Amino acid sequence: MSEEALFPGRPRRILIVRLSAIGDTILTTPLLAAIKDAMPDVEVDWVIEPKSRPILDMAEGLSRIHVFPRLLKLSQIARAPGKLPVLLRDLRALRAEMAGRQYDLCFDVQGLIKSGVASGISGARWKVGWRAADSRELNWMFTSDRLRMPKGVHVVDAWLSMLGVIGLPATPARFPLRPPADALRAARDYIESLGPSGPIVIMNVGSSKPDRRWPAERFAEVARMANRDARALSVFTWGNAAEKELAGMAVAQAGEAGVLSLNTDLFLLAGLIRHADAFVGGDTGPMHLAAALGTPVAGVFGVSSAWRTGPYGPAHVTVEAPAAEAKGRRSPMDVIPPQDVYTALSGILSRGSGHFRRQAAIGAPAAGG
Repeated sequence: MSEEALFPGRPRRILIVRLSAIGDTILTTPLLAAIKDAMPDVEVDWVIEPKSRPILDMAEGLSRIHVFPRLLKLSQIARAPGKLPVLLRDLRALRAEMAGRQYDLCFDVQGLIKSGVASGISGARWKVGWRAADSRELNWMFTSDRLRMPKGVHVVDAWLSMLGVIGLPATPARFPLRPPADALRAARDYIESLGPSGPIVIMNVGSSKPDRRWPAERFAEVARMANRDARALSVFTWGNAAEKELAGMAVAQAGEAGVLSLNTDLFLLAGLIRHADAFVGGDTGPMHLAAALGTPVAGVFGVSSAWRTGPYGPAHVTVEAPAAEAKGRRSPMDVIPPQDVYTALSGILSRGSGHFRRQAAIGAPAAGG
């Protein structure tokens, strides 16, 4: 099939293929929102890996969520050959589950071999993906309509361009995420128990990628400056033991300006972010969650490009490591001084009087980025 073909007629049922990661899943949700806004009667399903599933549990407009099993590397099969039959069994069950939905088309946004497998077994009549130059790992072999990915734009806008296949024009992105009501209540109760006298700032110290991790002591310094000038209280969040250790180090150096959060799953983290006045962190899933929920972000960037993968929307500010200084460094984020990040944060805090996020009604919809 030729590139840029137009789907004939009006689809009844669409599958979105974005298996991972948490941040990329968040950045793909405007595709769901755009389809449902333009075609409310169209059913939209999604196939995803278990780790990112909680993001979709917060997404409005989905009809069904399919869980994709993690594929095995050859080395994993060699070490544990008994896992291969289990994987094949799970893939057969997923194929039967998706085939029963009779998809008119699927959008393979991810462009990897694993998403290609998901597209290939989906049973969709049209399988829309990216051309070979814009995908990886021979993903293009699994798709029937291969698109050219727009360059020079944020990935949200690039991925929304897929909608041209069903005749939808480019529209402003909307993130259809709403934290569960019980998570919002728990987060509000926790924040109120801290007795803050000024703004609440979420500090996300951790990252699964070391080259996206800003030193914990610099987060602490920013927290102290925000407390000194705006009476801000910084809540240092964490989700695993390694992140707890980093966050604990930052809290110890922040003194009265910082506290260690409760152990947060994605739902509680979303609640805390939704009630906060600002978010500070690197290019991670929590940063994109904050932007999607409408909490202003001061993003800290080293190796990734803020213009392409930064927090989406005009309310956010990014601080990037100078390319010449960061190039070749083992820890490129180290060249970013605390004062630069604090300047970004103070600009955000100066827009409001503090506490404005916590006064929102529990049932208020999440804002777009």
